[in-house]
Amino acid sequence: MNLSIIAILSLTGCGFTPMYAQNADNEETAAKIAAVEVKPLKTIIGQEYIVALRDVLDPGHVGAVPLYTLEVGVNRNTMPLAIAQDRTVSRYKVVVTVDYTLKEIATGKVLSKGVIQNEDDYDSVSSYYATYVSDNESAKRAASELAQDTKIKIIAALTKN
Repeated sequence: MNLSIIAILSLTGCGFTPMYAQNADNEETAAKIAAVEVKPLKTIIGQEYIVALRDVLDPGHVGAVPLYTLEVGVNRNTMPLAIAQDRTVSRYKVVVTVDYTLKEIATGKVLSKGVIQNEDDYDSVSSYYATYVSDNESAKRAASELAQDTKIKIIAALTKN
């Protein structure tokens, strides 16, 4: 019991604040990330990523005036993960990579830049259509996870500056 009280008190002394705590700072951060403009992409996986990203950046679809712009490139790669004894591929891995640059619109200053990656996999089955759907769903899950990861990177950049 005493150890838990000491742990709690030591966390408050170091400036620790929970990420999801309700306070004015979180409302300000939410307003900032809602003001990030995301440019559309032409590829299907790029569109899946952009839709997921817009949903996590501005869940209420407030449509704030853009203060920041996010330039992204999305790349998808599918590779064999497991090969059966008859030399057919029985499992595939989908790797989705996002290259992003967050800029302040007014100054053009780069606030954050980087590459993030997510992987997912699926089984290859005898039905070509089922394998095709599994491939697309796998890529969609990876893009959705990357949208969450990108939001974290954006929050880190906007709260730092």
